[in-house]
Amino acid sequence: MWQLPQLTTTNGKCIFGSHELSQMSSVMTMDAKEAIKAQEYLSYEEISNATKARYHLRRHFGYLPIPVAFYLIFCGMALTHVPIHKMYPAENGLYSALVTTGTDAITDTTKMKFTNIGAMSDVFSWLNDTFIPTTFVPTDYNGNNLSSEFLHRVQLFHTILGAVEFKTTTASLVSCGFSGPLSKIYPNCHDTSNLVTDYLYIDAGTPPSHAQELIQAQETSGTWLSLGTTELDVTLTAYDGELKIMSIIELQLQFQLGGFIYIDSDIVAVPSNPYDGPGPIILDIFVGLFFCAALFTQVRQWYINRKKHSSIYDYLTFWHVLEWGALISILVFYIFWGILCTYVYDDTLTTLLTAVGVSGASFNQGDNAVQARESLSQLMQRFKLMGQMMTSVRIAAMMAMLFLVARILGAMRFHPNLSVLTSTVAKSLQLFGPFFFVYLVCVAGFVTVGHILFGGRVLAFSTLGYTIVTVINLCFGQFSFDSISSIDYYIALFWYWTTLIVLFLVLFNIMLAIVLKSYDEVASVSKGNRSVLSELKVVTKDLIWGANMTKLDTSVKTGKLSKSQLFGISEIVSELGVTENQARRILHDAKVLSKAHEKAVESEDLPLDVLIAKIDLRS
Repeated sequence: MWQLPQLTTTNGKCIFGSHELSQMSSVMTMDAKEAIKAQEYLSYEEISNATKARYHLRRHFGYLPIPVAFYLIFCGMALTHVPIHKMYPAENGLYSALVTTGTDAITDTTKMKFTNIGAMSDVFSWLNDTFIPTTFVPTDYNGNNLSSEFLHRVQLFHTILGAVEFKTTTASLVSCGFSGPLSKIYPNCHDTSNLVTDYLYIDAGTPPSHAQELIQAQETSGTWLSLGTTELDVTLTAYDGELKIMSIIELQLQFQLGGFIYIDSDIVAVPSNPYDGPGPIILDIFVGLFFCAALFTQVRQWYINRKKHSSIYDYLTFWHVLEWGALISILVFYIFWGILCTYVYDDTLTTLLTAVGVSGASFNQGDNAVQARESLSQLMQRFKLMGQMMTSVRIAAMMAMLFLVARILGAMRFHPNLSVLTSTVAKSLQLFGPFFFVYLVCVAGFVTVGHILFGGRVLAFSTLGYTIVTVINLCFGQFSFDSISSIDYYIALFWYWTTLIVLFLVLFNIMLAIVLKSYDEVASVSKGNRSVLSELKVVTKDLIWGANMTKLDTSVKTGKLSKSQLFGISEIVSELGVTENQARRILHDAKVLSKAHEKAVESEDLPLDVLIAKIDLRS
């Protein structure tokens, strides 16, 4: 390489004479001229690479909007079939009225809250002072009697259908089955495998005072809730005509053998008329079209693979599995949705609603009480099935959306700047193998220790499943040390800080370092002269005004261009018969496409097969 002659003074500084400066200026001028010349000319190889990249980039950029549109249309359809904007006010209105009504402070003048029930006697306080006044409302907030239209409603919007059901299960008394002095101290136990079920109904039109008398009578009897009672389920169904939403409300109290009362509540809303306009069916049709197109593509690829006598494992790559996962989850979604619609539009539901909500039959007395109870039981069972189907529909929709997002990421693998996420995750998973095993061993150790130490007193550690969630929350700072410090402060302190140091400060940061290292490796491949926007701009112009690049492509295929020639603006004008401005655009666009091909070929030489998304631009 040519080097500049230099003179060194006594103080070590380098000086140049006029001749040396002239030579340096000449060299810099020559380099600049060569750089400018390289920018203004195309070699035959660059033109050939540009035509290859043009085909593949048009195909990939043209396909990318399809999975995006599929995802957006499916989301629109799912949010139409599962109207969250209606379900949220319905479910939360009922929740605030039936679950959170009451006070946390427990005195003689306060009302018991459902979530604060801690003893069997609290159940009657909650029923008489909170539940019944909230559910059976005869007057407005000014004390004026409500008209018949607004009676039987919770929060004045949710009409109770038929009656409120109280179901109790009681275990029979048997011998504890052991001998010795302990058998004399505690001779009898309850057999939870042999349960007796009993039902109590309170009609929706029952005045609050009469409903309270019914509950007080059960309390006085001492048999409705007793030491053998294992569970009390309070169930009611309601309909909100404003939102066209049917709701099933279940309030559950489990009386465990140790005296602990487990409290749970569930409110599920279901649209009463899912297809109340043309919008839902139109979205279903669009989803069906995208589904059929994706299914046809996968079946076609499988058929081509089979004709080549290739193994099924050659076809079932990771991305093909994601494609089939998306199709299967969408199919499962519509199976659940079809079952739900069958329940909603079935004539049986109309018959039961008429028998329960319109007939006005009594559920506790009278000649029609037995028939009314049977109809109400069938209606509640159907509503529970509808609630389960709605939950299944939402889970299937969630899975389908995740798979559809993965399809979008898969469609972006052709460009290294767009595939940074998938490449980083893939590279990280390769490095996570041994580390993940170590991490699981440590997590399992701290989970079992926490379960043994605190499971007897703290709900968050009462089961292994709860403990796993608690340990993970601890690593992310979502755990209160006060919840375990009262058990044994020093043991709790040791477990807490040991878990935090090992799982978070050490292992979690190692995991983060692995991800960052993977990202650096992927970014080193992704960086360069490629630009998504520049390439997209070139491809878009080519799709709209593609005549010029088509001429260049035709010239390469017909062998019209000389392989040893450099092509500048004037050469492009003469060879392709275009204007000077068009030639400048062709030269610029060909430079962009040629760089895309070069970077893609460079990435193919790296050992990141599954990690770095590659463009297969081989001719």
